[in-house]
Amino acid sequence: MSDLQNPITNIKSADDFVAHALALEEETYKSYRDLAETLEAHHNSVAASRFLLTAKQIKHDSKELKDLFEERALKAPPPWECGWASHDGLHSRLHEAHYLMSEQEAIELIIGVQRSELNFYQQVIIQQKLDSLIPCAERIIEQGNKRIEEWNSQLTELEKTEKYLDLDPPNIPE
Repeated sequence: MSDLQNPITNIKSADDFVAHALALEEETYKSYRDLAETLEAHHNSVAASRFLLTAKQIKHDSKELKDLFEERALKAPPPWECGWASHDGLHSRLHEAHYLMSEQEAIELIIGVQRSELNFYQQVIIQQKLDSLIPCAERIIEQGNKRIEEWNSQLTELEKTEKYLDLDPPNIPE
């Protein structure tokens, strides 16, 4: 398989990995921001605010990662060289979003996207087998797992308080 068929092979060092991770975080940030704008336009401010909050968290976390590697010259890979571009379904879950989605559905979608990203990172570790990559990748994966834990606890709290809202109740004459 050539490098063009398997872009994960373009990740040959920890610096390459971090550059790819930062580019992926930027893509996720933009996707969530755009989705929030769309939901806001459809008057779903609850789900929109969840995506905006998550986008801000992602931006903050990627800034921390960038600061950690600031002394290195990280070069963002061009989109066609990004390993996740060919990785099946990395952001395909975003197509599950709809304008009536609840905050609970938004969190579930966000968790699914995060898990896809973490699976991608783990695939890179498995395929590349680079010792220099492992500490950096483990740090990013740990950070992602912490996010998932936070979202799961928020989901649990929401499930306790959120009531079922039937937007299309049956029309049964009495």
